[in-house]
Amino acid sequence: MKIALVSIQEDSQNNLSLLSLAAFVRNSISDVEFQILEEVDPFSSIKTTRPDVVGITTYSFAYDQVIKLCKDIKSFLPHTLVILGGHHITALPESLPLEADLAVIGEGEITFCNLLKEFKDSGKINHLSTLGIAYRDATGKVVVNEPQPAIQDLDLLPLPAYDLIIDRIQPSDGPTGKKLTLPLSTSRGCCFKCKFCASTHFWGKMRFFSSDYVIRNMEKLIELGVTRISIVDDYFTLPRSRFLEIYNRAMEKRYNTMCSLRCFLRCDAITEETAHQLKAMNFETICLGIEFGSQRNLDYVNKRSSVDANYQGLLICKKVGLKTFSGFIVGVPGETEHDIQQTYDFIKNSAIDNPALYILIPYPGTALYDELKPFHAQKLSDFSTFYSGLPYKVSQLIFTRNLKIPEVWTNKTLSQVTYRKWIIKLLRLIFYKNLIHFFRRLVGGDINIVYAFRLLFNLS
Repeated sequence: MKIALVSIQEDSQNNLSLLSLAAFVRNSISDVEFQILEEVDPFSSIKTTRPDVVGITTYSFAYDQVIKLCKDIKSFLPHTLVILGGHHITALPESLPLEADLAVIGEGEITFCNLLKEFKDSGKINHLSTLGIAYRDATGKVVVNEPQPAIQDLDLLPLPAYDLIIDRIQPSDGPTGKKLTLPLSTSRGCCFKCKFCASTHFWGKMRFFSSDYVIRNMEKLIELGVTRISIVDDYFTLPRSRFLEIYNRAMEKRYNTMCSLRCFLRCDAITEETAHQLKAMNFETICLGIEFGSQRNLDYVNKRSSVDANYQGLLICKKVGLKTFSGFIVGVPGETEHDIQQTYDFIKNSAIDNPALYILIPYPGTALYDELKPFHAQKLSDFSTFYSGLPYKVSQLIFTRNLKIPEVWTNKTLSQVTYRKWIIKLLRLIFYKNLIHFFRRLVGGDINIVYAFRLLFNLS
């Protein structure tokens, strides 16, 4: 049985969920052949390989393309089983396209594998009482079955099927140049419930892989030639006892001399001891969830952090020599110019190395989406409303009249003219702050010259 797992995206992000699905199925079903497609237009590859099953992960910002792909597949391969999964369809199962056979809701390994077993045995899916799925009944109504219980012992999962993509991975950019980079997950979910994040809705209660599993995964990646490991957890250093086990074993095996790492953390998790340990492990970047310089905004999104703690966490990282990244957000409901000024001042005055800017988007599955839907139902039903960032080039930042600022519709307090002014001001600050950091790295000799100029001029 041939199975294509698809993620529609401009740049390959090495979707770890697809690799985990493939590994789990291969451990349970014989004679399966997987193809991982991470492309803007995967249909040409599907036409060539003619898979029996196509599994498509869904992002809200690319859901229009998912719908089109479902139509194209069913037009060309009407007997191919098309299954959707991922964050968007889990949050909005009622958006299931007519051309998709069904959807896997939430954590997918067990449900997806059960569906494939049935399809392989009978050539169709009859038992629509399967846990964890959504489908359309004979009248066209979407039916959502009871959820599949979450996997409590994550160590039961095999290591992700990195072998399916390793041959095509190209070195990717980072603060220490181009390196062969692949993702690693050491947990699922988050213990916080920020209004703009869908992690808790999708994964449920936070669960952890053991330190043994994490070390085996790191060892496998290093054996494959990976020189940068990107830990994709929402909060890597939890629980502290497990983090110390990972730290001690990684240092004992000298993984810090074989690869660099990066991870996501909160500033209130940064103590000097933790920072020194991360530095010793060769973490080249710590991605910190800061988002705002306004305490009002932090409280509004239920961040459960403080501006002072964020300042202190960045200072500790700077003292130890850890490079830091954080995205900052504008557009919070009720936001004032004073709130944005505070974010501007935070970026300007804090020790953040690499800031970025985003406009608030209430993605399906977030508490913010539920809060704003009664007031913005039409916009939230248009999937083109969702997008993933502000990808401005250097030339656009210099000649600001060329900037096309997306509409900020989540906050009615400020006008679009006011937001455009502040977004350009923030982007210029971020550009100059990144430029200063860029030249410091260049002078310090920790970045190769080719990568340096590519970063500066944003060349493809």
